[in-house]
Amino acid sequence: GVVRELESALALAPEDPDLLLPLLDHHYAKRDLGPALDLSRRVMAHVPMGDAAFVALGLRTADAALAWGDPKLAESVLESILARCPGER
Repeated sequence: GVVRELESALALAPEDPDLLLPLLDHHYAKRDLGPALDLSRRVMAHVPMGDAAFVALGLRTADAALAWGDPKLAESVLESILARCPGER
């Protein structure tokens, strides 16, 4: 299917936003939190975005990390938000 094709293409271009973003949306929609968390971290690290989008994705990622049972990841993501956007305290 389309998801497998995107994942195969992502193996060849691991920082491509045109591959990362649809896969990220797919995994969040399916509540596949493990892959969604991995993709979220990759998007936050490699996809250019404004501060508001970064904060929104970061908060979504932190919530997912808590639901996944990984409070250290949630804390790390929140720290990255504060490092980039100190006014979000």
